[in-house]
Amino acid sequence: LQFTTLWDKWGPYITPYGLAETAKEQVKNELTDTLVSAIESQKFVEEKAESSFAEKIRQELPPEWGPEFYQDKGNGYYVKLLGDSDPKIRISALDWLKDKFTPEVTQAIKKLLQDEDGKVRARVALVLVKRGDYSGKEMLLGILQDEDAGIRLEALQGLKLIIINSRDSAILLKTLPLAKDPDTRIRKELFLLLKDEGSHLLRDEKAREEFENILSYGLKDPEWDVRFFAAYMLLDFMYDQYS
Repeated sequence: LQFTTLWDKWGPYITPYGLAETAKEQVKNELTDTLVSAIESQKFVEEKAESSFAEKIRQELPPEWGPEFYQDKGNGYYVKLLGDSDPKIRISALDWLKDKFTPEVTQAIKKLLQDEDGKVRARVALVLVKRGDYSGKEMLLGILQDEDAGIRLEALQGLKLIIINSRDSAILLKTLPLAKDPDTRIRKELFLLLKDEGSHLLRDEKAREEFENILSYGLKDPEWDVRFFAAYMLLDFMYDQYS
């Protein structure tokens, strides 16, 4: 798992002839001498053009991983890692399994909604939403006010997908307090969402009033993008009122 994580980071710097010169020094600082040696000793120019670096690295993997490690039936390895004691490992395993739709994988992922770590719960709820499963909706709503900005951001991103797909104005209304979030990324994400989906709030008089207040608040935001989105929506709001 550690190596596949490194591969995700450094894979783009791999050329058919080995490591890109500009990346070699950085890679050497992170990989073990053994792995660096294995990578640089490979003969990357092969007769078969379709032969990939990833295929060659698989030959260096522990025998117990086996070829099915890279096939659907090998997902059991990562399912086991979902129960690892390290939350970072659980998240990495979850990211690997996010596009795997076997019953075993789905069941294992859903169990993580009760994980003791907030970051894991946020990630699994977001993954489920991306899979079209909204069973983590209440979880996302519950962590909108989490003390960790990364968790709040993932919660908003998950709810954004639900709002876009279901046109659920009630959920959109519950995200409005994030207009005052101290994290710039979250405020920008919210106002971009409001720009695209905020018109649904205009149908309800109480929601309209709260929506207008949030937009007025956004005009004073220190972030230019937030002020722009707020001004754009207020103009649209006023046009709708008097047209």
